[in-house]
Amino acid sequence: MSATSWPARAPRATGCTFWIAGPIPRIKIGRSNDPRARIRDHVHEMNSYQYGLIDAHVTDPVDDLLSITRAENEAHIGMGKRYERINQELFRDADFLYATLWADLAVTVQLNRLYEDAAPASYF
Repeated sequence: MSATSWPARAPRATGCTFWIAGPIPRIKIGRSNDPRARIRDHVHEMNSYQYGLIDAHVTDPVDDLLSITRAENEAHIGMGKRYERINQELFRDADFLYATLWADLAVTVQLNRLYEDAAPASYF
């Protein structure tokens, strides 16, 4: 079978956590198919609003849209229990380490769910 006959691989999405400094320090939790480009975009965008990107964290990649969407939502819910929301993805005066832990935990749960979904029900 030639290499061209294989189906194209779906883009892998990652969770991204950004620590943003400015008049109102914030943490942003989102997702991206190209984290390097997303970080570049944030640096440019934040500079134009006189904010600065202090740090960024990228989770392990997830292969399907449903799983990364679930992971992103779970990280938002977890952060929302402790920190004030600015909007769906932004949290005011939040702790960066706490946010990275939520992002990693949410992705890990989804990666394990993928495995469980593939296993026979009697296995668990």
